[in-house]
Amino acid sequence: MEEPLIRDLKGAGFPQIHERTPTLAELIEACGANFFELTRYHGGWAAVSTNPTLEGHGRTHEEAVARLWVALQKSHSR
Repeated sequence: MEEPLIRDLKGAGFPQIHERTPTLAELIEACGANFFELTRYHGGWAAVSTNPTLEGHGRTHEEAVARLWVALQKSHSR
């Protein structure tokens, strides 16, 4: 996972960031009931929430779900 994304997770208050990056299972669990699906497409992955306007994209499935989690936190703070 890229350092800017790790900083975004920390900045948004991800509960399990310490000396390692979170696993896919931890990221999906953190999204909770807002997580809908994870899809592979040509060139990467897309993680979609139950609100179809909120998505996360990345080269790996972990990056996509991490970006979704950050998007969810931003939407909750509005």
